[in-house]
Amino acid sequence: MGTAENQLYLTIIFLSIGMVVIFLVLMMLLLHLQQRRFNHQRNIYQREVELLSLEQHRISVDIHDEIGSTIHLAFRQVEAALEKRGDSETLLTAARENLTDAYMRISQITANMVDEHIGNIGLKQSIKQLVSRYQQLYQFDIHYTYCSEVELTEIQTIQLYRMVQELLHNTFLHSQGTTVKIKVLTLNRELLMWYEDDGMPSQKVRKPDGRGLLNLERRAVLLGGRCSREGKKYSYLIKIPLKNDHDRPTRFTNRSHQNYRC
Repeated sequence: MGTAENQLYLTIIFLSIGMVVIFLVLMMLLLHLQQRRFNHQRNIYQREVELLSLEQHRISVDIHDEIGSTIHLAFRQVEAALEKRGDSETLLTAARENLTDAYMRISQITANMVDEHIGNIGLKQSIKQLVSRYQQLYQFDIHYTYCSEVELTEIQTIQLYRMVQELLHNTFLHSQGTTVKIKVLTLNRELLMWYEDDGMPSQKVRKPDGRGLLNLERRAVLLGGRCSREGKKYSYLIKIPLKNDHDRPTRFTNRSHQNYRC
């Protein structure tokens, strides 16, 4: 009887030890998963902070390079008109045009800062309005095509819009071309955004905000996607994974998006 009781006690002890070990393993796994989740969230927040900093830098560059120089030129034109150093009417007309351009640019910058508005009207209309504003200010042909019925999240909409904004900003700041092509479509459960202009491909001047692909790559990574430069032209392809099945099925290659028609 004593032997049976000893065996029972030993069995209970071993089972207890086993349960404690299993509990400890599960706790370690749980802590590990929580740590991974925390690190993932921290990386996302860190990227968002970096992107906000880059966005502030881009806005300051816009104000300094474009608005500041335009207002300074208008000031010099008014000054010359008052000092009779030329035809006053011509100088004042030119100054008024420069001040009008500065006002429109300020309106454009402030409108681009309102993320809530961008999220409400969607990516298609946001890019359309952005393209319209640039066409009013610059003598460029912008061919914009949007071939997707997928409903994007707010963060996807805002980040993709910022990518187009940054690319356009760089094009009109440095490019010597005349044509821009923007195409957005869905292929194989991915949202593809293709951007190209026919300007100078010089590596010295064709870098968004002086950082090359860095800004675009960070935004793409934030959405779980990727950004790549195609060929020798100023051409970029951005791919963002989609979590729904509303995109149209195709068997196109990665290069076929350039010839795709809605």
